[in-house]
Amino acid sequence: SYVEPLRHADGSHDRFMAQRGKAKVIYISDKPETPAIVKALSAEYRGRVLLGEIRPSERELAALYHHPGQALPLLLQVVQDGHGNALAHVAHNFSEAKGRSLTRISNFIWDAERQFR
Repeated sequence: SYVEPLRHADGSHDRFMAQRGKAKVIYISDKPETPAIVKALSAEYRGRVLLGEIRPSERELAALYHHPGQALPLLLQVVQDGHGNALAHVAHNFSEAKGRSLTRISNFIWDAERQFR
């Protein structure tokens, strides 16, 4: 798996956000394990898109992206300005019809990559 676990305490989230040159997508879940579909897509987009994951134990970090009442899982495209500051987060809608399909999730990540260029 090429999904980077993001944590506040060890600085991995800050290092992830500081990386330049690739689109960034963050997966947030209330499950302790990375789903097989996310692992497979991390391999598919390896070297092209940075894919990070925030686990349930990282409540403080998840609060930066996840708002109360917002359904999980959550897949976000992080849009940054030229200085690395986050401008926006574009969310994939898992609740829509076929929102959890491999094709729909892959298309979301592909769009993030395409929009970054």
